Amino acid sequence: MKAAVLVEPGRIELQEIPDPTAATDEVIVKVRACGICGSDLRYFHGENPWAIHTLGYDKRNPPNMVLGHEVAGEIVGVGSGVSHERIGERVALLAFRSCGSCYYCVRGKENLCPNTQHIGHSAGWKGEGFNPGGMAELISIWADKAYRLPEAISFAEATLLDGAAVALRAVLHAGVFPGATAFVIGCGPIGSFIGLISKAEGARWVGGCDVYEKALDTARNLGLEVTFPSEPETIRREILAATDGNGADFVFETADREDTQALALELLAAGGTAVFMAGIKGQLALARRHLAGERSLTSSANCKYEDFQRIIDLTAGGRVALAGMVTHHFPLEQVADAFRVMEQKEKHGALKIVLEP
Repeated sequence: MKAAVLVEPGRIELQEIPDPTAATDEVIVKVRACGICGSDLRYFHGENPWAIHTLGYDKRNPPNMVLGHEVAGEIVGVGSGVSHERIGERVALLAFRSCGSCYYCVRGKENLCPNTQHIGHSAGWKGEGFNPGGMAELISIWADKAYRLPEAISFAEATLLDGAAVALRAVLHAGVFPGATAFVIGCGPIGSFIGLISKAEGARWVGGCDVYEKALDTARNLGLEVTFPSEPETIRREILAATDGNGADFVFETADREDTQALALELLAAGGTAVFMAGIKGQLALARRHLAGERSLTSSANCKYEDFQRIIDLTAGGRVALAGMVTHHFPLEQVADAFRVMEQKEKHGALKIVLEP
């Protein structure tokens, strides 16, 4: 089959590699759509974002990585332990499986498992053969991680479910409550989903900022009540005005920049929580006022199994919108072009790019 293989940092190639086979508890999925995530771009540049976010340090990537973890398609084959009735089923893939027995797994925190196998990431693969990923014509995956996809959600839209589940985990971890105020720094897909899900959880006011006008327009169209330009003083002044001078109860930082992380701390109300979605960039300077008044600083990593089904249900039920996020479609053969567009998203007006084998 054809697959997009990360040969080295900055170089991705379409190659012919062996077709996947299904183990007893697996299915074979014909890939209909695979999104290019911001983390894919970081792998492309030589980083290991899964290790950075989950383990707290960078880690060398294995050779022969097939990227892609935002995957949807159709089941075309099953392992011996899986019902043949699943053949033909439309599915969205939850691309990781934890070990089930470590300190975190036994406490119901499979999203923090250090022994995770993660399709499209470097996690759990030892370097032999090809690290499996969704930027390919076929993919094998554990049957219980292939979730039935409602007809109301297209294959292209389903590539957004992974990021939406990550956003859901962040909102639940932060504890957004009815009547709260929330602000999102960085209105890309995950940031916009955080805003939408915060509203679904009952937040009375949700704002957001970005330096990219396309992201702001999309956030507005998706229903974020307020979006602001990116000037820090304007943002701070407007948030104080919208929150009776208190600041936001929750601030989610998705931009992974030192200046936006510093801004997140300045926007936080007493008793509020700041969530850094990509960990800490560089060295974070903390002043006394940043943590005074029971302010909390935390991070959020990955999603839990239950989050994926919940985000499918929220989307199918119309409470979380996916329409309008996908801006570009490429055939798999043009994967290198797709990454170039992703790298220059402002020039091309890109938000979410989807490969369609």
